[in-house]
Amino acid sequence: TDRCTVEVKKEPSKIKLAKKSVKLKRGKTYQIKPVLSSKSQSNRITYTSKHRAVAVVSGKGLVRAKKKGITYITVQTYNKKNTKLKVIVI
Repeated sequence: TDRCTVEVKKEPSKIKLAKKSVKLKRGKTYQIKPVLSSKSQSNRITYTSKHRAVAVVSGKGLVRAKKKGITYITVQTYNKKNTKLKVIVI
């Protein structure tokens, strides 16, 4: 007989980012690296830019600066835990 071990992780109770804000020049990029609460996992993390004219973000968390200004990127887990990254484009 074959055996299979399954490890079930908790849903995240919070999400944090390595930085609370970043400054980028137009055309430059920044990779968002979310950190979940210990021993937890999220099968889906979404990224949303408040002002897409200033900076856009991919589904994998890569921010690209478009024009001078300030925007906020919301990073959210499947169970609605979220945090924000302030992006300043200079």
